[in-house]
Amino acid sequence: MKMPEGCALTAGVWYDLVSEEGGNGFRASTCSNLTTFDTKLSVYTGDGVSLRCVGFNDDDARCGTKSALSWKGQPGERFFLQIHGFWATTPTGNFGLLLERFAVAENDECENAQVLEPAAGQVTLGSTVNALIDSKAPFCYLPISTPSVWYRLMGTGTSMRASTCHILTTFDTRIAVYEGSACTSSKCVYANSDSNVRCEHGDDASTVTWFAGGGKTYYLLVYGAPPEASGDFGLTVEQVGAPQNDLCMDAHVIDSALGLAEPGSIVDANQDMFVPFC
Repeated sequence: MKMPEGCALTAGVWYDLVSEEGGNGFRASTCSNLTTFDTKLSVYTGDGVSLRCVGFNDDDARCGTKSALSWKGQPGERFFLQIHGFWATTPTGNFGLLLERFAVAENDECENAQVLEPAAGQVTLGSTVNALIDSKAPFCYLPISTPSVWYRLMGTGTSMRASTCHILTTFDTRIAVYEGSACTSSKCVYANSDSNVRCEHGDDASTVTWFAGGGKTYYLLVYGAPPEASGDFGLTVEQVGAPQNDLCMDAHVIDSALGLAEPGSIVDANQDMFVPFC
């Protein structure tokens, strides 16, 4: 068997899997009380003679030194799953393999982002349960290491607010915002983990506000904060009226001799990403 360069192997056993229509995703895990050693999962595709590495996992955040991995393929694509020890010196042992086939979320990849029409009070129900980790997503302030789904919307020349503050949100979410005419050229705008706007449904919701330029394309990536892998959520996206002095170039002039308290508000202000740290 010809193995991919750079993929070191240790003693292990193999399983042969084929992707099917309507069940193009796989979850493999050794997170079982039958597992007695430090496992690693490696997945390859090929003909059994020449293989290409698809992905691997050593320690899953939810079960210590046991392993869990999800991946997807095209209908009829053949995969080889190897269960082995982390190092050549890792003691061998027994394991319990949990294997599940599932249909990957339609908006799992940026190119298939679900289109949103921002509207006050409108809720989009989503889930990362059947999504995968997007290793191609550009870094945006926070690590992206859990399953994620994508959304797309057009800017209207006003401020936008996206939030997972909803009663149907079941896990600690994060939202990243990107701007660009295409997925491959999109750039990070901002990201948020725990909402800086009070959420009546809990502290794990995410809320991000940004200025959405008219006619520009924006992508939203919804994912989880480690170690929580996935869950369901309610997503709202709406236009908000930012303060007139939301930008430095529009700073409000104050009379230094005024001598009175100046009223103001940052309720609908945007995060300013281009100001030097101070």
